[in-house]
Order: sequence, then C-alpha cells, then structure tokens
Amino acid sequence: MKLNKIKYTVLACAALAVGATSCVGDLDITPKDPSKRTDLTNGLEYYNYFAQIYAGLTIAGVNNNSDISVDDGGAGVYTRQLWNLQELCTDEAFIGKNWNDAGLDELDYCTWSPDNHWLYEAMSRFTFQINLCNEFLRTIDKAASVENPIPADEIALMKREARVVRALAYYHMMDCFGRGPWTTEDSPIGVTPPRHAPRCSPKSSPTLRTPSTAEYPRLPTRYMAV
Repeated sequence: MKLNKIKYTVLACAALAVGATSCVGDLDITPKDPSKRTDLTNGLEYYNYFAQIYAGLTIAGVNNNSDISVDDGGAGVYTRQLWNLQELCTDEAFIGKNWNDAGLDELDYCTWSPDNHWLYEAMSRFTFQINLCNEFLRTIDKAASVENPIPADEIALMKREARVVRALAYYHMMDCFGRGPWTTEDSPIGVTPPRHAPRCSPKSSPTLRTPSTAEYPRLPTRYMAV
C-alpha cells in the first residue's frame, strides 16, 4: 500500500511538471487583431497617429469606441466634457429636465460633489489627451527610418503641433480643476506617480506654419506652448 502511494505521488508530480512546462511561453503571443498595433512601420501610420491627436478634441474615440470609460459613448467627447464644466455652471446654459442625465443637475445648480461622474470623466479625458501627445512625442522620431519616411523638418513641425495641443489640454485642466498630474514625453512610465503641478504660465512659443499654408485642420500660426 505504501509503495502504491509513492508510485501515485511520483506520477502526479510528473504530470504537473509536464503541464507546467507546456504553459511556458503560451502567453508570449503577438496581437492577431489587425486593428491593434504594437509598433508602427510606415510613415502613413504615423500620420494617422498624428491625426488622432487632433481628432481627440472632437470625437470620443476610434472605431466607435470611447477612449475613456463612460456609460454613454458620446459622453467621452473632449468638447462635451469641457462644455459641461465650463457652461452648465454659469447663467449661459440651462439643461431641461427631459435630459435627465445623472450629474447634470448638480452642475447646473452648482451643487456638485466629488462623486459627480462628469468631473472624473473630464479629468480622464484631459489626461488621456495629454498622454496621447506624450506618447506621440516619444515615438515620432522613428518615422524617419520606416517605409515612406517622414522628412525631419516635418517631424519637427509635428512635434511642435503636438506640444501645442498638449498645452491646450493642460490649460483646460488647470482652468477647470486648478491643478492636475503633470507629465511630458520625458516622464518615466510606470515608475513613479506624476507630480501635481499648480497653475502655471506658458514657457515657450514654438514657431508653426504660416497662415493659410497648413492642411485643415492643423494649426496655422504661432501659439504659446509648454
């Protein structure tokens, strides 16, 4: 009887060892969904990424999805979040009761609390836009050495435009909340939490395109940016 127990124990250990070995590397796979990319290999793809920076101000997300977690996909639109916080709290706008969206009455009557989901979603939208610009700035230099490469002077211009759009998101965040997490393309990812910067003033003024020479809707002239 004792020998049988030993035999079964040995067999069980062997089976576990085989199972554990077969699992090694099973999770090391590449995405099979063609809409999900881990690296860009063509200059046109970098232009598409660049277009998303501008599109992030007016649409909820790509492929009919919202970039942030919201109950209603349309609520994830940057300009809708900004308008709610900037206008509903003033005498310039008044929401009818037929809308009946949770949290709007509190904004309309200036009785909101920290639990108001529009506040959380607005901060999420602003910080997502900032992070989108940061990641673009981290990777755009690679566009000079891919298929259909982007010229160096165009890359430099795209960087300046991305910094202006990022500065706009910071301006809206500071205007609505007074402070917020401060990150740039040089900030380490996942190492330390971002510092919360107080209200600040612009630090630089990059030169962009001259008026009437940019493709719509790219920035045409000189703007202040951080």
